Formats: sequence, structure tokens, C-alpha cells
Amino acid sequence: MTTPEDLITVSRLVDDLGFAPVVAGPLASGVRLEPGTEAFGANVDADELRAMLHRFPESERGTPTPRTGRH
Repeated sequence: MTTPEDLITVSRLVDDLGFAPVVAGPLASGVRLEPGTEAFGANVDADELRAMLHRFPESERGTPTPRTGRH
């Protein structure tokens, strides 16, 4: 489980490396950065990346599909 202190530590490290930290959420939210998403490979600033992550639920990849009950 990630604590607020963990986020602060990692954010400071990212900042010290010269990048703007963007908290994308828990590991399960990593789908927002996978190939085929707007954010994948994007060369944008932190504010635009946050906007992309925010828009994900309205994207084709972010729209849940109904389950068919088959496995």
C-alpha cells in the first residue's frame, strides 16, 4: 500500500532528476499509459499529461465493455 510519505519521496526524487512528477494513481491505473492510449509515448509537459490521464475514461480504451459471461 502506498502511503502519502511514499508519494512525497518519489515525487522529490523525480523532481531532483529534473522532471515534473505526475501521480497517475495506483498500479491498476497504469492502463492509462499503455500502447494505444493518448498518453503513451507523448512528449508533453506535466499539465498536459495530467489532462490526458483525466480524459482517459472518455476514450475508446477507457470505456468499459460489457462482459459476455464467457471465459
